[in-house]
Amino acid sequence: MFDTQTIPQADAYVMKHIIHDWDDNQAINILKSIRTATNGKPTTIFIIDVVVLPGTEENKVNPTLVESKNVESKNVE
Repeated sequence: MFDTQTIPQADAYVMKHIIHDWDDNQAINILKSIRTATNGKPTTIFIIDVVVLPGTEENKVNPTLVESKNVESKNVE
């Protein structure tokens, strides 16, 4: 999906709600693919995501929100 050949060369890339879906190694590979696609040209990557710290109230599943967004959710431990 994030193959270097499928990533167009650009001045900037916006990745919104993407990186959190992948484990660390896969996320690193995605970012490396973007770097390779730039052919050494200076590029900006905007990563827009939510960060929830363990042990905070925000990491608890909110059934109403999950139902309204029709998404699957996991508790962060």
